Amino acid sequence: MRFLAIVFFLFSSAAVFAQNSATFRAVVLTEDGKAVEFVQAVSEDGKTQALSDSVGRIVMKVPPKKLRIVFSHIGFLKKEKRYDFSTGDITDKIIMAYDDKTLGTVTVKGRRHHENASAIKLSGLEARNIPAPFSDFSAILGTLPGVVANNELSSSYSVRGGSFDENLVSVNGIPVYRPFLVRSGQQEGLSFVNPDMVDKVDFYSGGWGAEYGGKMSSNLLVAYREPDSLSASGEASLLGGSAAVGVRPWRNFSLVSGVRYKQSSYLLGTMETEGEYKPAFLDWQTFGTLILGEKTKLRFLTSYASNKYLVEPENRVTQFGTLDRIREFKVYFDGKEEMFYRTFQSGINLEHNFNSSFSGSFIASFVKAIERERYDIESAYWLSDITDKANGGSGEAEVIGVGTDYTHGRNRLNAEVLTLENKYRLEWGVAHVLKFGFGTNLRRVEDSVDEYRFIEDDGYAKVTHSVRAENDLRATELFAFVEDDWTLNDEISLSIGFRAVYSDVNGQTGFGPRAKVEYAPTGSPWVWRLSGGRYFQPLFYRETRRPDGTVNKDVDTPNAWHGILTADRDLSIWERPFKLSSSVYFKYSPDIVPFDLDDVRVRYYPDLEGKAYAYGLDVRISGEFVKGDESWFSLGLLSAKEKVGSATEYARRPTDQRLTLAMLFQDHIPNNPSLKVFVKGVYGTGLPLLAPGQEKGLPVGSGDDYKRLDVGFFKYLDLTLGSMPGKMAVGLEVLNMLGVRNTHSYLWVSDIQGGQYAVPNTLSQRFYNLKLRVEF
Repeated sequence: MRFLAIVFFLFSSAAVFAQNSATFRAVVLTEDGKAVEFVQAVSEDGKTQALSDSVGRIVMKVPPKKLRIVFSHIGFLKKEKRYDFSTGDITDKIIMAYDDKTLGTVTVKGRRHHENASAIKLSGLEARNIPAPFSDFSAILGTLPGVVANNELSSSYSVRGGSFDENLVSVNGIPVYRPFLVRSGQQEGLSFVNPDMVDKVDFYSGGWGAEYGGKMSSNLLVAYREPDSLSASGEASLLGGSAAVGVRPWRNFSLVSGVRYKQSSYLLGTMETEGEYKPAFLDWQTFGTLILGEKTKLRFLTSYASNKYLVEPENRVTQFGTLDRIREFKVYFDGKEEMFYRTFQSGINLEHNFNSSFSGSFIASFVKAIERERYDIESAYWLSDITDKANGGSGEAEVIGVGTDYTHGRNRLNAEVLTLENKYRLEWGVAHVLKFGFGTNLRRVEDSVDEYRFIEDDGYAKVTHSVRAENDLRATELFAFVEDDWTLNDEISLSIGFRAVYSDVNGQTGFGPRAKVEYAPTGSPWVWRLSGGRYFQPLFYRETRRPDGTVNKDVDTPNAWHGILTADRDLSIWERPFKLSSSVYFKYSPDIVPFDLDDVRVRYYPDLEGKAYAYGLDVRISGEFVKGDESWFSLGLLSAKEKVGSATEYARRPTDQRLTLAMLFQDHIPNNPSLKVFVKGVYGTGLPLLAPGQEKGLPVGSGDDYKRLDVGFFKYLDLTLGSMPGKMAVGLEVLNMLGVRNTHSYLWVSDIQGGQYAVPNTLSQRFYNLKLRVEF
């Protein structure tokens, strides 16, 4: 604790308060007008706070200046509002948005059921505070139960045994896509979701309703904010920066726009492969809302991402093995690797209320992706036994393998995706909400692959990989859904739906029933949910491409049955509210396209038939472990297995991470909330290891465990820009604080006896990142 105090002292400054004061009065209500008790209102400097009473009333004395007040409760999303108390007392009405994942702890005058009650709720504020290399929203997902994200350089994640391509992401109803050709985390740009523009997020790790489809593992629903006044934010660090501006120039029009820049060369310099790294990733997004009348609203989203990655590797030294047998892998490189991809995405969401009970929306989106990859790298390597030398002996390193590796690639991909969708909502009586809709997805993918690799050892050269192919895939997808959300009484609600999808890639139609029942007994701290159904994922493109580059369209549509039982319970610990959420689940996939993982690249085998299953337990406890700051701890237990081709037994899937522990923890110096520490920790057991030439579905062992701890120390200061109150955060982030050499993939090399060794390819090492953030 003394060390933390010293670190905080370096960032601290004196605070002076005026002697006079103003009075702030407010009433806190839910979205449906119910009073909320025990909402905490805290001034930005942390020196003034109050709790709402039984009728939602707050009264507090504040200094007579421009000030931001934060309203929080374990059952609701945090809310921030700016006030100017220099003109006198202020009275306001605060509307809190439900966080249904923790609703049981809220004292609300009345009870209601919510459509997204089975989702984990997140906010942009939480995502901006998490210590991570690039302030990427996906960093917070890795702390949630059921999610595996073992690469800090990538935004890829898997959920409950699924692949990276099985996760649905949409922003205000507009679907977004991830790049296709990326093979490693260091090539990857920023994830689509911009934390500076986020209002709220719903995340489903399974069991979502029929309204959403196209993927079969998870569903991330993002809502960008609609500013009610001028706001601005900016961030700068050693690894990039961002800026965002929100305006409402007219009563019926709001706009928020953000730009992000990622420059990871300093971080990549901590990796084992030394060389000249020149990455440059740029992202720009604009989201607007236009009110066209009392009944009509138009939302639009436009984004452009330009990503370039260039590396000229020079050398690498890796030591691996055990204390009894230590090996050293030394490489000298010649050549370079370069990649660039540009993505343009745009969409509109037109909403219209026909009357008080019937509304509809039309969603149209278009994506254009241009990706290019070229590399020519020659490497000379030596594999040595350095056991005696490393243990202090006088022996010399014994060379047990030597060779030359040459890789060549000229790959390009163009993709265009057009999505059109109609959705309708009908409030049917007092107990039913009927939702239905239909749409189409049109896409074209042009892919050119030209790559090969050969290895020379002991004077013999052999080609280990060679692909040359040209593909042009055009696809049309049709889908429709219907769902009825039925509130039986104050304790039980039921949702029953159905989704159908047709794809002309394989000419198949999938029919997926879905259902959810929620039971919240009156007077009980428990809320029970049982959800499930069948989820189809129509073939896009990569699932159809064979390892030799040709396309196989005769593949059954991948699908999975979900069954999830969730129990949420509110707790009182240290006289503060907490929420314990636990889920047991089972997934059965009668049809899958088998795949392997190489770093973040997913390599599919469409010629092989397969089926899979996964079951496990997810647990998350959240609450104010430190008063005023919400934190959470997550536990995930998973068993994911598959049976591929002619195999007679099930074997571990490539994403079978048996145990995952994660946390996001916040703390502050006692009596001074402006000095804060944020801690993100993740531990995951090793993934299955598959040797080259090994039959698919028969791993030879497990890789190394993943262990990572990121810590951020920040000092918050008050700022004023004209009439706008704001704050500034100055901090130091220690990324990978423990200095663990985590492994993201393996390179297989042979010795002179023909034996094979898995050389670990490790991720970034400890890095000190200075960060400055300003918000108005």
